[in-house]
Amino acid sequence: MKKYVYIVPITLVIILLCAAGLYYVSYGRKVANDSIDAIPGTPVTMMTQELAMEPDTSGTQNNPPSPTTPPSPEPVVAKNPTFTIAGISGRKVSGSGSIITTSEGKFIRLEADFTSSTAAPDNRVYLGDANGHQVEIAKLKAPSGAQNFAIPNTIDISKYTHVWIHCKAYNTTYGVGEIIR
Repeated sequence: MKKYVYIVPITLVIILLCAAGLYYVSYGRKVANDSIDAIPGTPVTMMTQELAMEPDTSGTQNNPPSPTTPPSPEPVVAKNPTFTIAGISGRKVSGSGSIITTSEGKFIRLEADFTSSTAAPDNRVYLGDANGHQVEIAKLKAPSGAQNFAIPNTIDISKYTHVWIHCKAYNTTYGVGEIIR
């Protein structure tokens, strides 16, 4: 009888571990899918929008485009300022990025090599100048991977020289990258 006393608690622990594992895996997929988002006005987004248009109901699949269909507008992409983020004070934050200008607006783009191994609860992306003045752009979507953040139209990005990864809750900067124009 004493053997069976441990079966119920062990079974409950196994079930809880499995549930936690499933949650972690599904959350990881959600973060990965949400963090690699397209920037409006770029070729990938425009192609996706074109594919989502009306389906072909004519019965043939190789119809040439109608002469009345205007061509898709090309995105207005300026030379993208770039930056490389490095951790400060021994913090492990690294990766590259750029500031992208399209017909839809301006975006900060963290590339797939971006990673932050800090356990900060509230990491955010900021633009900052040489005097330490910062303006918050958005909360990080994931601790690593490609991510896009819209820059509000009210912000003049020419005034800012750095991209910061900063924990708002701890008021601590974890990484900084100088914008190279």
